[in-house]
Amino acid sequence: MRSRGSPMPQQAGATRYDLIEQAGLHNFDQMPALLEALKAKGGPAPFATENHYGWQFPPYLLAFGGQIFRHAPDDLHPMLDTPEAIQAAEFFSDMLRNYGPDGILSYTYDQVAQALKDGTINYSTNNETFLVRMAEADSKVAKTCALSMMPAGPAGRFPNVASHGWGMPAAARNKDASWEFITWAMSKELLLRMFREKGYSSVTRASMIAQPEFENKLMINGFDGAKIYRDTLDLAGKGYTVYRTVAPYPPVDREIDNAIQTIVSQQMSADRQCSRLSRTRFVHCSGPASNCRVRRGCAWPPKQSSTGRRFQRGGSAIRLYAAGRANSGGHCAVRWRRR
Repeated sequence: MRSRGSPMPQQAGATRYDLIEQAGLHNFDQMPALLEALKAKGGPAPFATENHYGWQFPPYLLAFGGQIFRHAPDDLHPMLDTPEAIQAAEFFSDMLRNYGPDGILSYTYDQVAQALKDGTINYSTNNETFLVRMAEADSKVAKTCALSMMPAGPAGRFPNVASHGWGMPAAARNKDASWEFITWAMSKELLLRMFREKGYSSVTRASMIAQPEFENKLMINGFDGAKIYRDTLDLAGKGYTVYRTVAPYPPVDREIDNAIQTIVSQQMSADRQCSRLSRTRFVHCSGPASNCRVRRGCAWPPKQSSTGRRFQRGGSAIRLYAAGRANSGGHCAVRWRRR
């Protein structure tokens, strides 16, 4: 498959940068004091982010020294029950619970973006393309908003960057026409038109990012959004987001959504929920459901499985469940959990 796409880098934004500067926010250690000070002043909710926590939480996890998998893509043993993961889950959930607006668990990305423009929340870690909307002409905070890098944690700074792309399957019947369309859709000319007419700034072309026109438009109240954008892409180039590219991550993403909601709503403590999350394991295999091989790196790797077949290894019983039938390419997904 050949593909091209556009990135979605994660940054931070504030509607009242003067309050941020007064608090001297630079890393996670200072965030609780800042958010508490903002809460004491009343008015806008101090913090909010969208409820896709499988996207929003991992940068906090990595910043606390945690990992999704032991060493993706080669070793996919889950690492969501480590002390670092539990600390990150507690920190992130506490911010949502104690400093978020009412109904925070229902906030989608567009609701967060609109709340920032309306000035009803003060600070958010979110995607660049949503944060820059604070500076639009109809924004109530256009003159007081600010952008920054994703804050650093004890282990460093790890903003997410994902790429949404066009793809052409190997079996496509009209490859030349398909490729012509993709080339047009990702051309410099069209991206410039999208940027000029629609304000779309999440682009992959370094030549476009370096243009004065791009830099001038992303200079927001003295904050250099273009430099923040470049620096975020450079950080992600170190490869720490590779966990998002492995086949088992989509179901893990959804489980993280559920886990954070459970912790924020205090249905379960962070340590219990993280332990539970790490025991639910998702792997990828090739072949029909009756002949699956569990991906290397799992704690208890059986060689073959069939739906509901039970294995015994080291005194621990494991049951594997085939999640659906194999597709035409001979691939299926297996969800397995320790009994």
